[in-house]
Amino acid sequence: MDEWGNNPATVEALATAMAVLAVIFAWLNLRESKANRHAAQAEIAARMRPWVGVFDFAIKGLDGDDGPTLCLLLRNFGPIPAQHARLSVTLEPRDRPHDEPPNPISWQEQNRKVLMPLEDGNYPISLKRFPQMQDWIAAGRDVVVRGSFEYSRADAEFGSSFEATLWLSRDRAPGQPPSTNWRNTAAT
Repeated sequence: MDEWGNNPATVEALATAMAVLAVIFAWLNLRESKANRHAAQAEIAARMRPWVGVFDFAIKGLDGDDGPTLCLLLRNFGPIPAQHARLSVTLEPRDRPHDEPPNPISWQEQNRKVLMPLEDGNYPISLKRFPQMQDWIAAGRDVVVRGSFEYSRADAEFGSSFEATLWLSRDRAPGQPPSTNWRNTAAT
């Protein structure tokens, strides 16, 4: 009489069980390697793109004859150029009385450009031609600046946005620019 360990059917059953376990292990390993490959591809795609953000923000010339100039410094921190780039900016008072109609200043760069990696994009925007800005400065009204910078890579569109406040209501010495605070709000 064959014992359980000497039975040929037992060896076949063990071999079948080991084969099933090997197939399951291989399937799990393949699934995990696909997930790792997708994660690595997503990481590479996230790193291999332009990343543009505001590096400096100021307003100059409030007391000068040339009028106020909004000065933005954008920088591409990504490893590849930001192509077809265009800046858009909107300015409006921080607080508006209920009876005052909205009268924002909207400015958009006319030409598209390329911002190379680690290149500074200096954007002096003259506000002299906008009479409402002169009124806001004279009244000491704080002004909110919202902007977006749209750019692309050969196969994808990206954008960065920022928000800043010009604190025109705060005391300042003659010839000194108002204090500002700004932050990059999003990158897509």
